[in-house]
Amino acid sequence: MMVSLFPKITATTGGAQVELAEVLAAIQGGRWAREVNAVRAATSAPDRRHLKAALPYFTASGTFAERKDAGLVVHSGIVALDLDAKQNPDWQLAHAKARLLADPYTFAVFVSAGGEGLCALVRITTDDHAGSFRSLAVYYAAHHQLVVDSLGDVSRARYVSFDPELYHNPNAERWEDVEAPAISKPAPGPVVRSLPGFIELLTAYLA
Repeated sequence: MMVSLFPKITATTGGAQVELAEVLAAIQGGRWAREVNAVRAATSAPDRRHLKAALPYFTASGTFAERKDAGLVVHSGIVALDLDAKQNPDWQLAHAKARLLADPYTFAVFVSAGGEGLCALVRITTDDHAGSFRSLAVYYAAHHQLVVDSLGDVSRARYVSFDPELYHNPNAERWEDVEAPAISKPAPGPVVRSLPGFIELLTAYLA
């Protein structure tokens, strides 16, 4: 499973092609521990954003000539799912991580760069990335009572992190389901019940 690794978030081309397993081992082994711990120790939101933006990142869902959906070269067969307190008011990181460790579909899970959320990686089929993401979001809500961040584009950037207790199961089951996009129904127009009402509506439309 190959991914692209970029030096910082403003770099969108020229990423190095590396094995996903190598990135996970580096996150667990502390390759970026100093930089990530600086992000977690920041005392202000601007400082945290500045330090985080300087971290390397990788594209978990494949290799890219350029980090945009159309720049995908080869899909890795992986989707990344973000989970944190923003979408989950009763968030308990340790509890959520324990649930995901026991899930047969969890390929990997680790604490995110900020130290307050989780990134879960799941093996999927490569023919419908968005559909796989949507169906997994439904599954997480139903089986784990966890709401996944709604951003599931294939080129989504994933900051490197540091988690000595990163979980990696190369033999995790592959998620096969897909979910069709919701079809929004047009809002009903005004109901005209009389000829004067119709004339009034037509006059307003033509004005």
